[in-house]
Amino acid sequence: MLQPKIMLSVGRISAQSLLQTDTPVGRLRGRVHRFGEGQIPLVVTYHPAYLLRSPDQKAKAWDDLQLAVKTFSNLT
Repeated sequence: MLQPKIMLSVGRISAQSLLQTDTPVGRLRGRVHRFGEGQIPLVVTYHPAYLLRSPDQKAKAWDDLQLAVKTFSNLT
């Protein structure tokens, strides 16, 4: 069984499924959520297809990736 140290949810469907919510990605991104019994850190970001259609959102996606890296670095 996989034991991930961190998870990155890319897009609405995965984020809403993992977090069991109907909250839009724009409101879920930008912070660290916890997933499952192991309370695995989970960072939400936009789907790449959305970023192709909305290039003005790329900076936010970059911030999300940096948050994921920072969160992972703090775990090790």
